[in-house]
Amino acid sequence: MEQIQILANTIEALMIQVQELVKEVQELKSELKSGYEFETMRPNEAIEILGISRTTFETYKKDGVIPHKKVGGKVYVDAKKVLQLKKTGIFKD
Repeated sequence: MEQIQILANTIEALMIQVQELVKEVQELKSELKSGYEFETMRPNEAIEILGISRTTFETYKKDGVIPHKKVGGKVYVDAKKVLQLKKTGIFKD
C-alpha cells in the first residue's frame, strides 16, 4: 500500500511539472510571435552571410549595427538588416 501511495505522489508531481512546462512553452511561443518586429535569423547565419568573425559580430550587435532580440536565452538578429549590410559590401574582417 505504501508503494502505491509513493507512486501516486510521484505521478502527481510529474503531472504538475508537465503542466508548468506546458505553460512555459506557451509563454515562449507567445513571446516569439509578439516579440519580433522583424524577420529573424540566428547569429551563425548572419556571421556566415557577412563573412565576419564572431568577435566582429558581437561588436556590431553591441553597437546597434545589427538589431537583435534575445528570447528564451537565444539571440535572433534582423535578417533584412543583415542582407542589407551584405549588399553594401563594406564588411571585411
